[in-house]
Amino acid sequence: MGIKLFERSRTGSQATRDGAEFLSVASGVLAEMDRAVIRLRLRRRGRVGTLRLGVQTSFASGPVGDMLDRYEKAYPEVETQITDDTREGVLRELAATRLDAAIVLSRDGVWSNSCALLGHERLMVAMGKSHPLAFRTNLPWPDLSPYVIMIPRKGAGAEVLRLVSQHGAETQQVDWQDASIDRLLAMLTRRERVSIVTAGAVGLGMEDIVFRPLVSDGEPVLVRHMLCWRGEDEDSVVGRFVELAQDYDWGGGSSALSVGL
Repeated sequence: MGIKLFERSRTGSQATRDGAEFLSVASGVLAEMDRAVIRLRLRRRGRVGTLRLGVQTSFASGPVGDMLDRYEKAYPEVETQITDDTREGVLRELAATRLDAAIVLSRDGVWSNSCALLGHERLMVAMGKSHPLAFRTNLPWPDLSPYVIMIPRKGAGAEVLRLVSQHGAETQQVDWQDASIDRLLAMLTRRERVSIVTAGAVGLGMEDIVFRPLVSDGEPVLVRHMLCWRGEDEDSVVGRFVELAQDYDWGGGSSALSVGL
């Protein structure tokens, strides 16, 4: 460099002013390199990085929310970015590599790449506290027939509509809404209507809304959650998430009626 960094004397070597400044900068560079190597090793182990996750249903409570809480506690250095949309929407983003994984309601042929059944979640009927059905402990499909069913276009809306149609509801009985799930539920307080949601929406904590289990032949109606990801990915962050999600105990009551969506 042509710059004198050290001066020699009979007692040894001593850094010049330029040398002292150089050593200060160099030590900082070496420390950053050490941190970068450590972070890279943690990244390869799936302990740091970013997880881009698509979800279809509300997870304010219930098994999806609980599983995500456990993942974030197990891997606090991983930033989790959540995108919510319809099943088709999140799977489209997953295929385009804009998401790393997606949790959707299951249906045969929904995803041609890697997928795994996670578990079951109840369907609930939501309504205002003053609704005529609010005093019931559970609700079979026929009891909903006199009422308009409000369904969100996003989230589980399309799957709920398929179930409603299978159980004989007329088209005019369905009211499509572009509102988010919390706003849709708020609308129920002012109308004698109902909505059908997954149990995770109960955790939104809306005081004027009650939730009652939807039943068929006396058994709770359940939907199945599927985890989808691209199998060719070798990202350790995704691998750790898939591993934890598959190991999570979803419960779900095997005796209840599981509805294939």
